[in-house]
Amino acid sequence: FVAGGATDLDARAYARLLEQRLGGSVVVVNRPGAGGEVSLASVARARPDGHTLGTTHMPGFLTIPIERQAQYKLDDFAGIANLVTDPSAISVHAASPYQALADLLAAARARPETITYASPGVGTDDHLQLVLLQQATNTRFTHVVFQGDPQLRTALLGRQVDSIGLNLGPVTANAENIRVLSQGGATRSRFSRNVPTLRELGFPIEMASERGLVAPAGTPPAILARLREATADIARDPEFIRILETRFTEPSF
Repeated sequence: FVAGGATDLDARAYARLLEQRLGGSVVVVNRPGAGGEVSLASVARARPDGHTLGTTHMPGFLTIPIERQAQYKLDDFAGIANLVTDPSAISVHAASPYQALADLLAAARARPETITYASPGVGTDDHLQLVLLQQATNTRFTHVVFQGDPQLRTALLGRQVDSIGLNLGPVTANAENIRVLSQGGATRSRFSRNVPTLRELGFPIEMASERGLVAPAGTPPAILARLREATADIARDPEFIRILETRFTEPSF
């Protein structure tokens, strides 16, 4: 995804702390496109020497190779760890006529395929949330794709789209002129206790972005062990936890 989004900010916080533990420089490279597929494919093709890692974005990491002929397979990777969980959310402009999710769904039901819903990519949690919600409510939105959080927020604030699917952390951290209608967690987030879950609203849907790290398959076991050890240490680091919480994101190692 592009610079400035939640996945990117997670990676930059992790990189800085990984440098301290490994004693070298860690450079974050953004390769946006196809809901994370472009970036993951570049990691799958990288030399398995521990010098190239990739951010994962669940559930897209798992579902992209299922739903289409992807540029990678799951066995192209060795897992390192998951670091965070961030519930999906549905938001509208603060001046939108849709005061609640029921209002947005009623409009989509009355005018099929005219209400727009933007997400950061096909196969991302934000897109899959829409797919499940449409199935549960017999509605049809028009899905619009952007390459990351900043573009989604800009489109919403510019009234170019009616609604966005974007994780709760980014919309809470940038809440001005945004009304959050729902969140996809099993229970209400401690960071947004006033926002109802989809389950509370009567829809049997749970969806979140779970973000972590992988290395190319074939990375030597000793190198993987060192990376996993360093990552476990970072996950417990109060500084890393503080960074996540300032962005309203739950640590989830």
